[in-house]
Amino acid sequence: MPDRSRAVLDPQGDWQPDLQHADVLLFVRGQISSRRGSAIAGIACGLPVVGFAGPETGWPITEAGFVPVPMGDREGLSVALQRVLSDATLRASLRERSRRAQEQYFSWHAIAARYADTLGDAPGDRSGVWPSDVRRGRERDKRNA
Repeated sequence: MPDRSRAVLDPQGDWQPDLQHADVLLFVRGQISSRRGSAIAGIACGLPVVGFAGPETGWPITEAGFVPVPMGDREGLSVALQRVLSDATLRASLRERSRRAQEQYFSWHAIAARYADTLGDAPGDRSGVWPSDVRRGRERDKRNA
């Protein structure tokens, strides 16, 4: 049996394969938000997430496979967790939503695209130009010089 404590004891360890095989991520350390790394790790691994919702819980977390429970409602947390674990169809749907949210909002490509869009909106900047496009353009210019 694999040592599942590795993720807790060694954050630099290769924990992703173990996390991907989990059935659900139970998030109980306060309200979930896009600033909570362990919640994002669960979403990145395509897991359904059951956890407390609060004022900081919003988009894009709500686009993932997240089952919100009012802050502090332990009984509600238990009911939601049991519902996800006992309903394979619901669990598969939540997994798909987390995978989609990972691709659209939390992947490095999605983050880089939003960053480039933001930079592209800056005055005097070249809107819509990716660094790789700039690099290719410079290489082309050197060849043609």
